[in-house]
Amino acid sequence: MFDRIVNWDNLRDAYNKTRKAKGKHKVAAIRFEQDVIHNLKMLQQSLIDGTYKCSGYNTFMVYEPKPRVIYAPHYVDKIVQHAINNVIRDHLEPKFIHDSYACIRGKGTHRAILAIQKHARVCKRNHGDKCYFAKTDISKFFYTIDRDVLKRIVAKKIPCVSTQALLNIIIDSSPSDGLPLGNLTSQILANLYMNELDQYIKRHLKVRHYVRYADDLFMMCKDKSEAKRVLLLVRKAAKDILHLDTSDKKSFVTPVAGGIVGLGCKIFSTHISLLYKHKRGLVRCLKSIKSIKSWLSFTSIMNRYNFIKRILPDDLLPKQRSTILHNKSCIH
Repeated sequence: MFDRIVNWDNLRDAYNKTRKAKGKHKVAAIRFEQDVIHNLKMLQQSLIDGTYKCSGYNTFMVYEPKPRVIYAPHYVDKIVQHAINNVIRDHLEPKFIHDSYACIRGKGTHRAILAIQKHARVCKRNHGDKCYFAKTDISKFFYTIDRDVLKRIVAKKIPCVSTQALLNIIIDSSPSDGLPLGNLTSQILANLYMNELDQYIKRHLKVRHYVRYADDLFMMCKDKSEAKRVLLLVRKAAKDILHLDTSDKKSFVTPVAGGIVGLGCKIFSTHISLLYKHKRGLVRCLKSIKSIKSWLSFTSIMNRYNFIKRILPDDLLPKQRSTILHNKSCIH
């Protein structure tokens, strides 16, 4: 595995992927590209002889959808993380449960929402209106990941000792606790970490209708008492197995028939509804067709046609208004 990571073709591919990102015009990127062959060979040699160290992080805040500290790795470190990710995702992703949807190729938010709806529909068909959602999420997930626990999981799931050592360098590189939110490797390592809880829920608790997106966990149970029992055991397992705290405010049970708010929408077994913040968001982005397209893409699986028709101003250019209203996904 390590030989594939440090392989020249893989490093070159990792460099090309890094070069496509937003930071390609920054000073570090320009300097690296001035003598790219030499710099890549130096990086390759440092990985092979074990002298590679992370260069640190650029720290900044983002405020949407909530305030978070982002640790952006330096340019060379991004290349290394792409090289690692190219190799280990093929090894790790098949080990994850089918209904894990965050940061996995071919999946994503929309597929997670549709999976929750499908499970809710099947559960309701099998057990009637007695079905309940059990929902929980992890408090400050990336910042509270226990590095020692993660390293033990890495050692168990990745047999290559050299790859383990390289991953441990990145795991320990964060200037704060947990994993750096901004590292490419943090995404797949977080999935590997939460996979322990996924396996417990599926194998030990035998929860058939379960979907996870990052740190959001959705379980559909045959009745309220079963939902409460599962929720209690899942929260306890998160603490005991992974040393993670679940949010009291975001841990609850609710009838499947009444829908559940999660992943940016309200999910029913029959349809998916817009939230108020989405409606407000369209009003804010009416000045920009590019923003409208982004909004349309995110809300494409939600019921929105009547709202769009009502909110779009008559003085919007006729061609643009027609394009938006007759977007194929507006039929929901």
